[in-house]
Amino acid sequence: MARLAGIAVLFLTLAAAAFAGEAVEKALADLDSDDFAKREAAERALMGSGAEGYEPCRRALEKATDEETKMRLGRVVEWLAIESKTEALEAAWRERWFLTTLDGEVVGWEYVTSERSTHKGRPAWKFASEVSLQEAPDAKSHWTTTWTSLHDPAMTPIRCTFEAARPHEKYALRFTFGTDEVDVELVKGRPQDRLDTGRKPGKFPFNRAGQGPLAFELNLTALVERASLARLSQASWEYYGFVTNPEAKCFTYAVAFAGEEEVEVGGRKFRARRYLHEAGSGRGREEYWIDDTRGVVRMTVEGFVITLSDEKTVGPMRPDAGAAARARFEAALEGIAGPADGRDEAEQRLLQLDGKALAKCREALAAASDEDVKARLGRVCAWLDPDFKLAELEAMWKDAWYVAKDDEGFWGGSEHVAARASRVRGRQGWKVESTVRLPEDPRIPKKFTIESRTLRDGLMTPADMKISFKERGRDFRIRLRLDPDWIEMTLLEIDGRKPVDDDARLELKEVALSEGRPWTNAQDVSRLLERASLARFPRLDLRVVEVLSRKGAGRFKVDAKSFRFAGEEEIDFGGAKTPVRKYAGVMENGKREEYWIEDARGLLKARINDMNILRTDKEGANRPPDDEKK
Repeated sequence: MARLAGIAVLFLTLAAAAFAGEAVEKALADLDSDDFAKREAAERALMGSGAEGYEPCRRALEKATDEETKMRLGRVVEWLAIESKTEALEAAWRERWFLTTLDGEVVGWEYVTSERSTHKGRPAWKFASEVSLQEAPDAKSHWTTTWTSLHDPAMTPIRCTFEAARPHEKYALRFTFGTDEVDVELVKGRPQDRLDTGRKPGKFPFNRAGQGPLAFELNLTALVERASLARLSQASWEYYGFVTNPEAKCFTYAVAFAGEEEVEVGGRKFRARRYLHEAGSGRGREEYWIDDTRGVVRMTVEGFVITLSDEKTVGPMRPDAGAAARARFEAALEGIAGPADGRDEAEQRLLQLDGKALAKCREALAAASDEDVKARLGRVCAWLDPDFKLAELEAMWKDAWYVAKDDEGFWGGSEHVAARASRVRGRQGWKVESTVRLPEDPRIPKKFTIESRTLRDGLMTPADMKISFKERGRDFRIRLRLDPDWIEMTLLEIDGRKPVDDDARLELKEVALSEGRPWTNAQDVSRLLERASLARFPRLDLRVVEVLSRKGAGRFKVDAKSFRFAGEEEIDFGGAKTPVRKYAGVMENGKREEYWIEDARGLLKARINDMNILRTDKEGANRPPDDEKK
């Protein structure tokens, strides 16, 4: 069984047509060849022989005496017995609902779906499950999982994403399975929630317990069902327990056929095959009752009894994740058409929605008659539409240079910004590259570069950032994963080398980013204001994360910022009078920021932290600091 996964994968590249009887007989004869390559090819051929090859291979297995031949034929027969009943498996796995009881009381439910798929050209399965469990009177857990497995006898795992919501914790993990290791990655969560064992995610070699094929914990039920369809008297695998077991220790999981019996589940009677797993694998005693057409109809796991159910019973128990969001959206739409004193807040709430609300807002705009309501909904639609003024924005952000000066005219730094369309987490987004020079003092400029990726939505929702900088004579590269509730910082390089564990321990802290305001990072504030100006917004409230300051890296702060349109005016820019729209911002600390924005070129001038930021060209931005004095 040790080489089962690799052999199955090779066979799947063969043509699906069934072999003629002569071809099956020839392959069976080649299993006794003195040539190892011929024996390998014969096994692959038999595995591709389909249902027609099952009986000849089964009869050959009964007569075989050579141990290697018996091993190869055993693998072939196990596979062909399952493959010949693929339609039954597909029907059983397509969509299933389960009820979970403890001592006769309903304490949870599970919803599982699957579909045929491919992985790098190989046949595969995609599964998704949603589970809710009242583990104790005051401890309710909810988790969702998606995973991909190859369509081979061991259902070899490829990848999995697991997201859990438990009392006082919420996290998501991603697992990528290799031949001899698993890569565990934290997608969302706090340090203390990363793994139940408290270990940091990373790459872990599999700690194999024996010689069985590698299985995934979530696939164990499906594997027992396959064993039942193949009429196996016993079967065993090495399974990886993924959440509580980051060190990748594998346990042997063995089941034995315990007889056939009739069971009643949900008022229906099933003729089921019962399989028993004894304690000793870290999971305790488990039992499965399996029907040939419906798969598992009942099982007991850790004292819980899980029975096959239906959508009518379980469906009402599932939380409607979008209900609260829809209620807020409907309330905001009502508010924007309601009394005048509540329209500003309603408009701000609509700004925080994603593009899915665009169609409804357009419907409301088409039905509106009040001019103020139409103006507000028009702005909201422009904001939510990722294609609004896209050509103008691309021109603004393609190549922009800025220089900073204090009130006495001394050079305070420069910045070059370039943005282009990009894919971010499978969605439309922006890749923004910024190079900044800041003076530690007038003689020693400090330089750092920032690469940020944001979604292409109204708020340019931050996704991640990479920052390169010098600190105390050393070169650093850090990465920040940005989530609506968390910022995770990872040190990528120090002086051109990968860090050791101690070096990588940068500050990681909770940041309060919800508080009724959309959020962004400091580098994208001016771009958000440029979008707001094009859409003619009178107000924009934000939570702004500043992830790098003159104090160094590994620190960040979050400020509330409220920007208001402060009127149109003319400014002197490049020796010509230029009409601009002015936005004024008030910070939590009472400081004021001002931005002057032109429709064609975007930000031309700003005043931030007692510094004047001026749009310039490459020559003006890179002029030596000594030449910047008046």
